[in-house]
Amino acid sequence: MTAPLQVLLVKANQHLGEELGAIASRRGWDFSFALSGAAGIENLRQNPADIIVIDTILPDMNGFSVLASVCEHRPDAAVIMVSASETIADTLDHLDRTVTDYLIKPVTASELAVAINKTALKHNLDRLCMVETPLSAAPDAEQVLEHLNTIIIGIDGSGLITSFNKCAETTSGYSREKMLGQPFEKLLPPPEGGKTEHRDLLRLGGSQNLPEFTLPIRCADGTDISILWRPTPFLSRDGNPLLQVMIGWDGRSHHSLAGEIARQSRYIADIIDNAPEAIFTTDTNDIIETWNKGAETVFGFSRAEAIGKPASILYPPRLIKLGEHRFFRKKIIEEGTVKEFESSRVTRQGRTILVEMTLSALKNESGEFAGILTILRDITEKKNVENALLRSQKLSTVGQMAAHLAHQVRNPLNSVILNLDLIRDELNEYDAEGRMNIEEAARLLDAIQREITGLTEVTNEYLEFTKTYEDKDESVSINRVIAEIMHFYEMEISARAIRATTHLEDNIPLVLCNRHRIKQALLNVIKNSIDAMPKGGRLEIITRSSKDHVLVAVRDTGGGIDPESEGEICHPFFTTKPDGTGLGLAFTLQVVQHHHGKFHFDNRPGDGVTFFFELPFTQVPMEEKETRK
Repeated sequence: MTAPLQVLLVKANQHLGEELGAIASRRGWDFSFALSGAAGIENLRQNPADIIVIDTILPDMNGFSVLASVCEHRPDAAVIMVSASETIADTLDHLDRTVTDYLIKPVTASELAVAINKTALKHNLDRLCMVETPLSAAPDAEQVLEHLNTIIIGIDGSGLITSFNKCAETTSGYSREKMLGQPFEKLLPPPEGGKTEHRDLLRLGGSQNLPEFTLPIRCADGTDISILWRPTPFLSRDGNPLLQVMIGWDGRSHHSLAGEIARQSRYIADIIDNAPEAIFTTDTNDIIETWNKGAETVFGFSRAEAIGKPASILYPPRLIKLGEHRFFRKKIIEEGTVKEFESSRVTRQGRTILVEMTLSALKNESGEFAGILTILRDITEKKNVENALLRSQKLSTVGQMAAHLAHQVRNPLNSVILNLDLIRDELNEYDAEGRMNIEEAARLLDAIQREITGLTEVTNEYLEFTKTYEDKDESVSINRVIAEIMHFYEMEISARAIRATTHLEDNIPLVLCNRHRIKQALLNVIKNSIDAMPKGGRLEIITRSSKDHVLVAVRDTGGGIDPESEGEICHPFFTTKPDGTGLGLAFTLQVVQHHHGKFHFDNRPGDGVTFFFELPFTQVPMEEKETRK
């Protein structure tokens, strides 16, 4: 039985290792893979390997350190280096000395399998080339020849077959017993047009290796198979040729692998083309290069209509003006991908749709940016359902609001009526000289004004909470909004002896949002923090930007939140204030979620609370925006 090919992959890519392992299993290889250099070296010490594939860049060491260990522990193994553009010079420096072959990233499992097949052939041939080593120095040569997964046929000086290994039997269909002693010519089909140049190479030559050539054999069933041959002389102790060893590789294996790669490519292409998502690619000039059926369905442009057109045909004019495409192009070049963000696009019919997209950078063979892959889903219907659900939820609170509003309005109105009665009494008590208590009348009028102002505020909060959103988004500087709010509360902060500080990141990216609502949401939280410190304290507001969002932190040193109330503070109508409506934080949460952000808090009972806003940004940084004005 032929010994299986021993293959080791040293590369920090679990998925690639599993894919190559599946191919190895089908081909009968003994395959293992290591995800780090240290694991690869340990594997080398414990297990034999015919072919070792090493990535030049590993998480724990340089791939050439693993190569050095190969030279120490497995000097007879063949090595394939997987090189990045920045390490190709070092790889080429080792080529022909310790490295058999190399590949440039990115590579697929199928490409690795092809390289391993080719290297296996070359490595087997090299092991059998004993031009400078007498045959007597290899007493186990027959065993080596027998079990190699390569055709090995020995020919003596008369052109008769002296050895015929298992692989030769399997490939040709002839048994060893039948072929031993037969002329090698019996394996060959009749020459075409009298051409015999390759056949002339079959005679026993000198001590030098002869060039490789392709020559078919005729199998027992009458079919012809193309074989790549390498004639190799074996020498006696005194250097004279003893026999010619014909080493051959069945070309069908290569064609089979090529067919498998083609089938896999067609399969993947079919999956992409028939996916429900819109999948398309653009080049470095933002021109559409590929366009699947899902894109045809989503946008209404046929493949012929879309390919060759600028991707800007898919953008609403508002987003082109805001520079969304430029911002994301820069972000993708720097970071490689932007995952699952929401935006809007325009169809062939001019209809604006809401979409969720993932963008990934495409690289060329040199690892340079070559374009963008877009995977896009139309979520318009999903958003319509979400908005309908939101409207339903708001309607479900109408009953609660009616009762709450009646309570909130009845008491101030009763107070207004009472104070008006008192003013009427004052007017009825004019003395004979027509004098009245002006100070008392003024006090009563002030009380009426306060109650009416309170009613207005309650009404406004209810209207804001129940108002249906309209898409009036614009690019907003969160820093500027915070500065406006702090200016608005400047006198109140001073009157309460609160030490307020802001740490606002320079050039923070703009946020695409409804400015009025975001400002109201921030104002609610800052007002809560101020109210939590009636006797003074510290108020700190911080802004930072991360990979894909702007963070706002509002920190106070008030009394914190009762732990039992933590789960309720964002519920409508929940309040701990005597005159509160319980809608402030509920409104804030609603606004942040509508903008696909996050709102949460860190509660320290007795020491204060920190509220956090996370708002995704989709626009250019502040300094770029200002430069364009």
